[in-house]
Amino acid sequence: MADNVANSSTLLPYTEENPSPAKRQRVEPGAGVSRPPPGTSPRPSSALNSANGTQPTSDGIEVHKTRFSSKPSVPRGMESYTHFKDARRTALVALICQRDDPTSVIDLLREIATDPSPSSNTFDVDTILDEKGHSALHLAASMGRMQTVEALISSGADIHRGNYLGETPLIRACLATHNSDHQTFHTLVMYLHPSIRTLDTSKKSVIHHIISLAGVKGRAVVARYYLDQIFFWIAQHEGGDFRSIVDLQDDNGDTGLCIAARVGNRSLVRTLLDVGANRLLPNKLGMRPGDFGVESEV
Repeated sequence: MADNVANSSTLLPYTEENPSPAKRQRVEPGAGVSRPPPGTSPRPSSALNSANGTQPTSDGIEVHKTRFSSKPSVPRGMESYTHFKDARRTALVALICQRDDPTSVIDLLREIATDPSPSSNTFDVDTILDEKGHSALHLAASMGRMQTVEALISSGADIHRGNYLGETPLIRACLATHNSDHQTFHTLVMYLHPSIRTLDTSKKSVIHHIISLAGVKGRAVVARYYLDQIFFWIAQHEGGDFRSIVDLQDDNGDTGLCIAARVGNRSLVRTLLDVGANRLLPNKLGMRPGDFGVESEV
């Protein structure tokens, strides 16, 4: 799977002539930002900019704050473990996994959503579909179903909604390889970018999850692609505000740099240092990135 990703034209080797988006932003301030790397999409339309989030101000100055994901709600009279036993929910999960069919997904959601309002014809687009607390947006984002993602957001899906572990749709997408296989992650970031700084229940950001993925055998190239697309979005659309996310610490006190050093991925270590990661910040055990055997970088 990783070999297929590596052969993609969007993952050219990073050299001095073709540095990563994060490194380009640091070495040449203000340069290269208007030239998306291969496979990325242009700035989204104003309609997409306003979907479920805010954008930087016209002068590029905006404070980007973290928040926790919103909790999934269990309908009255139902226990969380009974959701996946519902045949209609099972059918909806199967549909999202099989194809990108937003019309059918929305229709099925209308059938199974709780407490629909006849007067307004509204429904719970964030209804829980399985025993892990996933919504349709979680599944569509994870599978790389871009048309379905767009339709769900247009129907009011909460991009900050967590599953039972607090993992947002963007985080769930980074735990799978489908968006890497189809080279769709840049589009997904366009839809879900307001949740880049949304944390799960362990205070882990999407950066924590991406870098942890690099420690899984065969997933380093996938993690590289995901991290570059996140950082490219921040560089191009958020004024290069890496400081507000790169040094976030999870419940163990680990930053992304600490995790990258621990899994031994020198490429990600260098990228994080390029965007200003703090190399001296210890975790709760007092361990710093340099204590994990990558002293030449940190």
